[in-house]
Amino acid sequence: MSEQNASATWRTPEVCLILMAAAAPFSFSIWMALLNNFTVEVA
Repeated sequence: MSEQNASATWRTPEVCLILMAAAAPFSFSIWMALLNNFTVEVA
């Protein structure tokens, strides 16, 4: 049981919120780079 509790300590709402807060700008910047490449190529 202690092994399961130790491995689940990082599975908290705070860690999820931090990961999502870091992933949102990262994915948005990737999306903007792809969109800018597409618009430069098409225009």
